Amino acid sequence: MVRQLPHRDASGRQEGQGPQSPGPSPHRQDPSSVAYTVMAGMMLGGGIGVGLDELLGTLPLFLAVGMVAGLAFAVYVAYLRMR
Repeated sequence: MVRQLPHRDASGRQEGQGPQSPGPSPHRQDPSSVAYTVMAGMMLGGGIGVGLDELLGTLPLFLAVGMVAGLAFAVYVAYLRMR
């Protein structure tokens, strides 16, 4: 088994470290991706609610519950991504 050493530049720093390559944080989220997550959660929850309403014959009940549950779950997922 061969162990590879990290590549170092002329100043002796490992590649990818130091001020020359700050780069974005891996956990940083773009605000538009958070908005898309929230919209997708509401749409998915609402879609499941519409399906249950059609199946059970209770038109607006599960639609509203599904949208609220989808919104809550999507906000929670967005919160976890932003931490």
